[in-house]
Amino acid sequence: MSRPLPLKIHTKMWVDYIKYVIFLQQGETTRLLMGILIFLLSIYLVEYELTSKFTKDHGTEAISLIVILIIIKFIWETYTTLSELRSYFHIQRSILRSNLTKPFVLPGKKETEAGFVQIEIPGNKSDLIFASPELNRYIQITPLPIILSAAKNKHIKQYIQTHREILLQYLNHYFFSSLHSKRQFTNDKKLCLSRDITLNSKHVVCHAGGYYDSFVTNQVTGTTLLIKDKVHTTITSEHIFPSHQDESGNHYLYDITSSQMNDHLGCSTIGFTTDNYIIVWMQGSTTQFSKDKLAPTGSGSANYSDIKNHHLQKTVIYTMERELMEETLIDASLKDRSNKSMILGYYRWVTRGGKPEFTGITKLPGTIDQYKPNAREARTDKSAVLKFKIDSIDTLPKVLNQILTNHPISTPLYMCLFQLEEMYKNHKEELKDFLFKD
Repeated sequence: MSRPLPLKIHTKMWVDYIKYVIFLQQGETTRLLMGILIFLLSIYLVEYELTSKFTKDHGTEAISLIVILIIIKFIWETYTTLSELRSYFHIQRSILRSNLTKPFVLPGKKETEAGFVQIEIPGNKSDLIFASPELNRYIQITPLPIILSAAKNKHIKQYIQTHREILLQYLNHYFFSSLHSKRQFTNDKKLCLSRDITLNSKHVVCHAGGYYDSFVTNQVTGTTLLIKDKVHTTITSEHIFPSHQDESGNHYLYDITSSQMNDHLGCSTIGFTTDNYIIVWMQGSTTQFSKDKLAPTGSGSANYSDIKNHHLQKTVIYTMERELMEETLIDASLKDRSNKSMILGYYRWVTRGGKPEFTGITKLPGTIDQYKPNAREARTDKSAVLKFKIDSIDTLPKVLNQILTNHPISTPLYMCLFQLEEMYKNHKEELKDFLFKD
């Protein structure tokens, strides 16, 4: 059974939601406020008229007729105002989300030149990844400063406004289903990628964007909603998936620079203990995504406040370790001991509009028995806490295969393991030194 949301988070969800609905419906907001003012005025007039009629000397018939007319008018005003509120928030009896099939797109020209290839997730018919081993290595060894710019954020806001009627339906679905399931769904300020990272990048350009902006772009693009109204209306965002078609009919994913997605940075890491165990958690049944699947020890997205020294790699590692600490209960004896992390790679999550993601591995300062999953983030039953012993660097491929073939795997965990194996194949000694040397 899920725990109730803290009052502070519950309140923030409502405040964030109402503010975002106002942003999506600026003209409708003005009309609704005018309607509410008229409704409040009608309440005052009802009270005034009734009071004045009964305190003055009027005939019984006249009083009855006036009272009846006033009550009828008040009931009509109440009905009209409630209808306007319902229409404004697009509240439906029930909304169900249904994933479309895997998008049939290829890496664009810019990303093909950078070595991006398609990666399919085994057993997952709807997910698709683009990644580049060459770019992964470039990011590992090349310090990249962060330059902040608001230019792309303005284009994203315009895009959202253009498609607001469809996107509001998705926002409502997730907001109200999150309230019902007691899941946090707040519009936190995120660090987002504005332009592509390439093999000759000297810096990365980022912007600040709200989580709701990412949700109504990256998360919902290419999906459908079944609205259970009288006619069971189906709404799709497939037509706003960030791709373009060439003269031969081939579809290509837009690069980050050209895309209208918000593209906040995802960061995931797997923990490796001092007694040589990889530990991973199983997501709870009430989490927003990857329900009841194995997930990285720490996985989430970069908050704008995570920026460290305007340095990409330091920021990504900080986010990975923050998420790991939030999702893990750690023995008190380790409180003052620090983690050490390595970035494994970068990929674009095609199914989520090409969302940029980073993977890593974190060397933990404690043994396996000093770490447990946080019940607010993951399942805590024994069958949901998995540990895998790596006796030596040479046994790593066997252990990774064991994880991948025997358990339901989330996409972020699959990519952590996939790019960890790539690191093993291409830079074995470097990985060995990181994992097994003090």
